[in-house]
Amino acid sequence: MDDKGKAKAESTRSSPSASSSQGDMADTELEAGSSQPTDQGESAPPMPKKKRTRTLTTPHQSAVLHALLAQSRFPTTAMREEVGRAIGLSARKVQIWFQASHGI
Repeated sequence: MDDKGKAKAESTRSSPSASSSQGDMADTELEAGSSQPTDQGESAPPMPKKKRTRTLTTPHQSAVLHALLAQSRFPTTAMREEVGRAIGLSARKVQIWFQASHGI
């Protein structure tokens, strides 16, 4: 029984090496991804994406959107397009406004 206990202890000790071999595989995958050739010759840092400007609604647009919200919490695509044309916003901007207003 004592030999079996030692065998279990040795197998327990070998399990960390199994996890380190998985870590080695992850390092290899990262190295493989970074060794891809680039067209620029030297690797340049990636350009940060520009932040989108926030769409601010005028008091008139806000009033129309709130009136539509009072009429329907979930306006159809046709309703969003019609209101968007009337107030100078895209249907997508109207949709985003409604998604943000559901938290209110």
